[in-house]
Amino acid sequence: MRKISYLFIVVFSLLVCSCVSDDTSVEPNPTYSKSQVLNDPRVITDDSFDAVCCLARIGQEIQVNGRWQYKLLLANKTVVPQNIYYFMLWYDEDGKLIATPSPVWISAVVLSGEYKEIRIPAPSIEARDFRLYLQGRYDAESRDRAKELWKEE
Repeated sequence: MRKISYLFIVVFSLLVCSCVSDDTSVEPNPTYSKSQVLNDPRVITDDSFDAVCCLARIGQEIQVNGRWQYKLLLANKTVVPQNIYYFMLWYDEDGKLIATPSPVWISAVVLSGEYKEIRIPAPSIEARDFRLYLQGRYDAESRDRAKELWKEE
């Protein structure tokens, strides 16, 4: 009985040890193929965003309450975590701007060499389209720019 227990422990240990990898370092891929980067006219980026991240995917779904929700997949192109900032303007079926509170830049952290999914629910059932602004920095100039864009629409 002891021999069987000893043999079981040895076999189990060998099985577990064989599953462990010696290569624990992960090299981030600094380049992204064209198929990984979206070029959507509804998405406006600035140089500070383009230098550190890219938009890899946009998805949409209708929630239970009837509102649209957009899912963005952002990719960090650097080896350090990046803070990115975004805000959205919303439009109805006729292309008219939906009145929402003054635009607020929302921040998100995208870890080095990683993808980050951001979910943005529409503010109302009438919202059918959007314009998304992405940037890699936030300052007083950015805040004022957002307010001006919101007023122009």
